Amino acid sequence: MNVVVIEDEFRTRNAIIGIIERNCSDVIVEGWADSVDEGKELILSKEPDLVLMDIQLTDGTAFDILRSIYPINFKIIFLTAFENYAIEAIKFSAFDYLLKPFSEEELVDSLHKLRDKDSDGSNNKESLEVLLNNLHETAPKKIVLKTNDSIFVVPVSNIVRCEADSSYTHFILYNGSQITVSSNLKKFEQDLKKHHFIRVHHSHIINLEYIVKFSKNDGGYVELMDGTTIPVSKRRKEELMKAFSNL
Repeated sequence: MNVVVIEDEFRTRNAIIGIIERNCSDVIVEGWADSVDEGKELILSKEPDLVLMDIQLTDGTAFDILRSIYPINFKIIFLTAFENYAIEAIKFSAFDYLLKPFSEEELVDSLHKLRDKDSDGSNNKESLEVLLNNLHETAPKKIVLKTNDSIFVVPVSNIVRCEADSSYTHFILYNGSQITVSSNLKKFEQDLKKHHFIRVHHSHIINLEYIVKFSKNDGGYVELMDGTTIPVSKRRKEELMKAFSNL
């Protein structure tokens, strides 16, 4: 796997290259850059399989590079020191990222995970579209959901509920369709919470916009617009009541 590193912090850049050389004999670092213009030129000249890119560069951002070379055919690991607005956009687009300071083990694990994925970076077109869309604060948010054989781009507002099934999560959409991904429910909980979703049960996250009724009978449950009823656990009931007051 051929890699390029776009990072303007000298020590971090050298540390990344050193970690790769020590731990990943099948990963070749083809070069590095520390600016938007040099990063763009490096990617276009080397045509890497994977790019490790710092989000904030001295003369712009990693997103400026990606906009200028869209569409892309490589995998990405974003690097950032901040839990900012961009992290949610990255998560919803299904790209990988590492928060600085990251450990040697974290970087190696990320590299191995991407190396072992069957696909190349050519299926990242949809992910990049979602990422660039979600970076606009006023744009309707979208999420990339990847199954074993398909990639779905779904408006977040179209999700009625999410249901846990062991290490899988079922996304049920307003049109009645279902998309199942191989990630647990907790992975989505915090990010969806910012978009009027709430976890009402250990197995259920629901979109508050689709609730038509809350009943205290049978221990408590909510009825959704699609006719489904979802149980509300005792410890989640107070949070649900607070959410109602904020609607």
